[in-house]
Parts: sequence; C-alpha cells; structure tokens
Amino acid sequence: MKIFTIVTLILLSLCAQLGHAGTIKLPGTGQTVSYYTGDDGYLQKGAAVSGQRFTDNGNGSVTDNLTGLIWLKDSHCYAGTQTWDTALNNAKILSSGRCGLTDGSKAGDWRLPNVAELESLIDLANYNPALPAGHPFKITPIVSGSTSFIPDYYWTSTTDALSPAFAWLVNIYSGIISHDYKTIDYYVWPVRSLPPVQYQLDTTKAGTGSGTVTSDPQGIACTGACSAKFDAGTEVTLIPTESFGSFFESWSGGGCAGNGDCLVTMSSAISVTAIFGIHPPVNLDTTYYPLISDAYEKAISGAAINIQAVDLTESPVFNKSKDITLKGGFDGKFASNKGYISSLSGVMRISSGTVRVENMVIR
Repeated sequence: MKIFTIVTLILLSLCAQLGHAGTIKLPGTGQTVSYYTGDDGYLQKGAAVSGQRFTDNGNGSVTDNLTGLIWLKDSHCYAGTQTWDTALNNAKILSSGRCGLTDGSKAGDWRLPNVAELESLIDLANYNPALPAGHPFKITPIVSGSTSFIPDYYWTSTTDALSPAFAWLVNIYSGIISHDYKTIDYYVWPVRSLPPVQYQLDTTKAGTGSGTVTSDPQGIACTGACSAKFDAGTEVTLIPTESFGSFFESWSGGGCAGNGDCLVTMSSAISVTAIFGIHPPVNLDTTYYPLISDAYEKAISGAAINIQAVDLTESPVFNKSKDITLKGGFDGKFASNKGYISSLSGVMRISSGTVRVENMVIR
C-alpha cells in the first residue's frame, strides 16, 4: 500500500471546551514525555479530561464522555479492509444484532466518522495503539503468518479538498493521519452521535364535543388521547379541528390558551387538553337555545335565527309582528351553512309577522 502526505492533526474544535465568554479552551494532546524544553510534553498545555473518559455501555458500544460520540466497541468487527464508498455504505447499515451490538440501534444510526471525530480518539502519549490508556475498545490483532499487528489505517468520511479522489485516514497504531485514493482498501470503525434529548408531548380530549388534534411537525394525530416524543427545543404547533356539529372551545395545560392553534416548545414533558363542545342547535346573536321558539321570543324584527344542520322536533308558533329569517344548515361553530340543510319535524304556525326560511326542510 502506498501512503501519501503524512501529517499530524491537532483537534481545534471537536474536543474544545468552553472557557471565558467568546473563547474555547483546547484539550491537551495526552503527551507527557518531553523531548525538548518548551515542547508539548514539557508544557502540557490544554484542558485535561475530567472524570472517566470512556463508558462501556455493555451493549457493544462505548460512549466517549469528552466528545459525546458513541463508538462501536469492536474496532475490527468489519473483518478485512474495503474501499471508501463501501466503507461509507457498510457503516450506514450497521444495526443492533450485528458486531456484538444489543443497543437497539437501527440502520442509518451509524456512520463513518469524519477525520476530526476519529482523530479525537488519539492520545499522542501512546502508540500501538495510540489510544488513551485504559480504553475499553476491543482491538483485535491481525495475524499474518508468525507475526501479528493491530489494524492501522482507518477510513474517515472526509474527502481531501485538494484532491477529491482521495479521502483522509487515521492511523490507530501511531496516531498520524494521511490520505489515499478512495479505491484503496482500509479498515472501518463506525460511530454514531448521542441520541438527542427528547420530551414527551401528551394530548387528551375533554368536553361534550368531538374533534381531532394534530401537530406540526407530525407526531400527534388523534381524536382522544395520544403521545409523541420530540427533540428538546422543538417548537410544536398543536392544531385543533372540530368534527361537524362540534366546536373547539379552548385549551388547558401546557401554557396553551384560547381557541386557536397552540405553540409549545419542548423543554420538558408537556400535557395539553383540547376541549371540544357542542352548542345548542339554535343561535341568535351570541346566545344559543335548544328550540327555535326560545330564540324567537328574544329576537327583534329583522333578526336571523341560525340553526345547525340537525333534525329538530318542534312545532314553533310565530305570533308576533316581527320580520324573522330562519337560516338552517349551520356547522357546530355556526360559522358556515354552505352545502347542508336543517330539518324540522313538526308544524310551523304563522299568525303574525313574516318568516323567511333558508336551507331548511319542514317535514
């Protein structure tokens, strides 16, 4: 194998820790042996890793507590070497049940690390392998005849911008990085990011009416009680839609109020109740009545009495000197009466005044 342009990479961002406002504090390289006054091992600058660097998750994966990345414990699960594009594809299809994983991960959770991520594992105080002392990874030697050696160069997902036919490699044996043609075979060590923190959003329905609550982004869609988890910080819009004959009354809980859409920000678990109601079937101005006769008594001349698209059983008597319009076919909110009619089972008697009828059938 031919290796090109060997260089040393010092991480500048991935492992950076917050220092003073507007600055970052870089971690140390791990080197403690000094080879000349004023060199890295002499000064040992940079932030030390506090606490335990790695956590063996007991499910075939290892969490790096410095970077938050999750690594496959077995660095040589993919036996043999492979080209760059094959390495990218094989890393993506890794899932629980393979390579000793019992973590519940699915295809698409794992990936090929970029060059900064893979180099973040390197401890320049060590070699063979150049990993932090006490690491929990499984490093399986390659046996060739009477000799054995640990896998050396691993692919990263990072292309060489100067020569796009090349991609960057990290040597786990020595800690150096290099690049080579993407058609050459090297080892693969998949990584995944920590799953995002999620909070559960619960919605329930209350009231005598019926309707549906949906969400944007998708997740909530039900007529009763349902739940969905969203990433922390996600803004979720809850959208109430009443069934015909019902109306959306209000929200309760989760900081929601009013009778429109509700926007919640997922910074904790949230429970919201959507209250749907049913108006009495007859409306006059802002008041609702069970019977046409009740509304007629309160109506002034020129008024319109609105009626839901329901079957009413009543025999109203119109005996006052009023000009009244009966408008049928309304929905539960009394917002529209297009395309529907109301029916009246009974006898309508008019002894005085005028009664006009729209969108109604008298049986």
